[in-house]
Amino acid sequence: MLRFEYQAIAPDGSFLDGEVYSEDSEAAALELQSRGLDIQRIGPGTIPTWIQTIDRCLSQREEMIRCLEDWRSQSWLKTDSQLTNLICRLRSGAGANQFVTDRELAPFLPLVLLFAPNRNTTTEFNDWIQSYLKQSNRQRLIWKLISYPVIVPLIYLTILVVISFTIVPQFRRMFDEFQLRLPAPTLRLLWISEQISEYPLRTLIGCVAIAGAVAGLVMVIRILLDHSQDTPFLGHFSRSSKRQLIGMSRLTGTLAELLRIETPLPEAIRIAGLASGYRYFREEAMSAAYALDSAVQFGIRLIPRCFPSTLIFALQAGPNKRPSIELIQQLSKIYAERLEHRAKFAESFVAPAMTIAMAWLIGGIVSALMLPLFSLITSLSG
Repeated sequence: MLRFEYQAIAPDGSFLDGEVYSEDSEAAALELQSRGLDIQRIGPGTIPTWIQTIDRCLSQREEMIRCLEDWRSQSWLKTDSQLTNLICRLRSGAGANQFVTDRELAPFLPLVLLFAPNRNTTTEFNDWIQSYLKQSNRQRLIWKLISYPVIVPLIYLTILVVISFTIVPQFRRMFDEFQLRLPAPTLRLLWISEQISEYPLRTLIGCVAIAGAVAGLVMVIRILLDHSQDTPFLGHFSRSSKRQLIGMSRLTGTLAELLRIETPLPEAIRIAGLASGYRYFREEAMSAAYALDSAVQFGIRLIPRCFPSTLIFALQAGPNKRPSIELIQQLSKIYAERLEHRAKFAESFVAPAMTIAMAWLIGGIVSALMLPLFSLITSLSG
């Protein structure tokens, strides 16, 4: 990532002096042409100060790897694909350019910047690890929420299979001997028991197909919501979702760290959007960076409106309406806390809901078996 100074003529005929960040002069020229500028001169590329700062932090890569390996050896979680990839990339010599352009490495920029000479590495590293466990590994968060809803239906299905082979056949013979007229719930239970006991393979395939269909439906809904963030109606349902909270926490945390090392605001927003790991924020960050960079060329002070109002306020809450790094860092913690509160609420809601569902299903089985007997006793006593 190099800094190129340029001179160009804008579409309105005005003469512009500016700078652009790109990998080489050809890419810089293409970027300027995409903005509608008539390029007059592009200077030689120089390494920006903030890229040099990231590279100085990466000179401590052996210490980073040691800290990550020590944490992983002490954790019950021995494997983590993201951290494993990070360690491999560090060992292979990944530099600052890779960390500001690669989607897989960009989320770890705050970790890299912890190893600056003036930082309390040990304390801040432990805080970062705790945040990573709560935010970055979203798959474990989801499993924590769905494990109870998955286990309870499995227990119910196990009970249903056991009674289908043991208890229900005895009740079936009793009903046949007394030639009882069976209600609909009992007939339904007897049919299910017959399918399980006589066609176990077909029943198993059917259950797997239903589970797969439910999982596929959930995945389709998630993809639909992820790609409808900016639509008037569907976008409302994805606001403040777990993925969005994780994305905003990563975006604001990375943005604060980049501004701390004096990264230009357009580049900081672009890299922070890349680090968010969320498609919508990544695209909006690219648009905001482009708008900011274009506004700077004409001497205009512009605040992008595509992000939440709290972040927009933080971007102009500092002295002389500059971004407030401390406030942006606090926003990252607030989004992380909101995510944790959502997880706790989901856990507290799912457990009793599944218990009630379990009780209702078991009660349905018992009532289906006992209703014909109650009808028989009533008829005999009458």
